[in-house]
Amino acid sequence: MLNLIETLEEIKRKVDKLEKEKQKAIDEVVKKYDKEIESYKNAYNVNLELNEACLNCRGSGKMSDPNGETGYESRPSYIKCTYCNGTGKWINHNSDEVFKY
Repeated sequence: MLNLIETLEEIKRKVDKLEKEKQKAIDEVVKKYDKEIESYKNAYNVNLELNEACLNCRGSGKMSDPNGETGYESRPSYIKCTYCNGTGKWINHNSDEVFKY
């Protein structure tokens, strides 16, 4: 009779050991990236609070006219930004439309 019990047990031990090593490596990578991502999220939120330029028009006070001409030869037409009313300044820092982390 062919008895491979010891071989099967050894293979299972190796698989279990590799699974543990894999999970440890994954946890370390996740921890590293989570830490870095969190620092960028914090930096984004701080800069968002300090920002004075309108997020919609990027501080220019104007935005593309959705009804304007879009042909290759024509110049784009602009309208006054509807968010900042053409001032280029960000008016509502607490708006629900602002993306925050």
